[in-house]
Amino acid sequence: MTKIPLEEAQAKLPELIHELPPGEELIITGGNLAVARLTSTRSVAARRLGSLQGTVTYIAPDFDDPLHDFAGYHRDPFDRLLVAHALVENAPVLSFDPIFDRYGIGRFW
Repeated sequence: MTKIPLEEAQAKLPELIHELPPGEELIITGGNLAVARLTSTRSVAARRLGSLQGTVTYIAPDFDDPLHDFAGYHRDPFDRLLVAHALVENAPVLSFDPIFDRYGIGRFW
């Protein structure tokens, strides 16, 4: 939700109307009070299943190399997802659980 002063809205109203994305709203303010709300009547286009079929033409053979030595020290799938992401992105995790230290990733807390 974006807020815009009344004076600016008056000067750019046609542009604001045509550029407002579907499902978004614009609050027009006078002073510190909301005086009007502009909403788009255009609907969001429905997604069609399979519309990207055939668009992935290449996947590097080593796309999963960072995960070859991935060891599952415990069964929590969310923790394994965090570890996989941390390994690929070379990013630390934020957790109190010292089990993350076994994976060789950074941990804050």
